[in-house]
Amino acid sequence: MQPIDIRKTTEPIKVIDGHKFWLVSQADQMLHSRYMVAEIQELYIRSGLSQDFLLSIAQILIDRAMDAKDFRQFREDMIAVGQNLKGRLSFMAEAVMYEELACVYTLMDDEPLEYLPEWQVKKKSVWSADRDFFLCEAFKLIHSLNDISESDILAALLAADERIKQLPTLPE
Repeated sequence: MQPIDIRKTTEPIKVIDGHKFWLVSQADQMLHSRYMVAEIQELYIRSGLSQDFLLSIAQILIDRAMDAKDFRQFREDMIAVGQNLKGRLSFMAEAVMYEELACVYTLMDDEPLEYLPEWQVKKKSVWSADRDFFLCEAFKLIHSLNDISESDILAALLAADERIKQLPTLPE
């Protein structure tokens, strides 16, 4: 089944420097592969962990296990990793994760309906000055909060960032 191309039936939600953006919020408006990317990113957001963060944690664990010479330092590193993970689980996700989700749910100009990483980079560079708008659209969509104000969302994201700054520093 071919998805419905909303660019043919609706007006863009935003225009920035001649670039038009459409919000793709229904499963029948996107290819299955794009839908699966959205589903996976939503799972990360709901857990409060990003794929990049989990990959960095995995690499820290591997590196520390391979290079462990000082048991005390190894133990301290593992405690820091565990406390950082525990502090992030099931709390509100970072703004960058909502931006990634906004990339999935937004089409720009003549972007293909399939999810292509190079298009996500283009979108982020175009909307950098209006990033908050797109973060808020993704936030509203995933949490079904259509009437929440942009200032409330941004305050919540700022609080999440502050909480993350207070977590134990991960070993280098």
